[in-house]
Amino acid sequence: MRLPNYFKFFLLPVVILLLPFSSFSQTTEQKSSIIGNFDSITYNFGSIFAYGWAASTKSGTPVKKVEVYIEDSLTGNAKLGTKRPDVAKVMKKEKWINAGWELGLNKKLKKGAYSCYAIVYGDKDEKTVFRFNKKLVVE
Repeated sequence: MRLPNYFKFFLLPVVILLLPFSSFSQTTEQKSSIIGNFDSITYNFGSIFAYGWAASTKSGTPVKKVEVYIEDSLTGNAKLGTKRPDVAKVMKKEKWINAGWELGLNKKLKKGAYSCYAIVYGDKDEKTVFRFNKKLVVE
């Protein structure tokens, strides 16, 4: 069966456009055994406070390191091991009671809206990125 010419011109660009996106998202999800969330980040009077949680499903333990970034600039390394009984209860993993992380520091930011994310490191330098789902707004 032969396709009409207009079908070839329409179908080929659609396949080329969709192929990279579908394979990229699947491989990114499958490679990481780190789960968690970037819960919040606030800025008040020159102080930044961020927190979240992360754990490795492979080892069943909290992660090794969390770096917090604001606009692609490393802001600091989070303190690990904060209590998160909510995470342990919901995930039914008692080992994850200390899966919380937090960062508090003094840093001046100019007025504006900032993208924020955390790079989380698990076992054997495995890493994943958790993005904060809103902009940090400094007024």
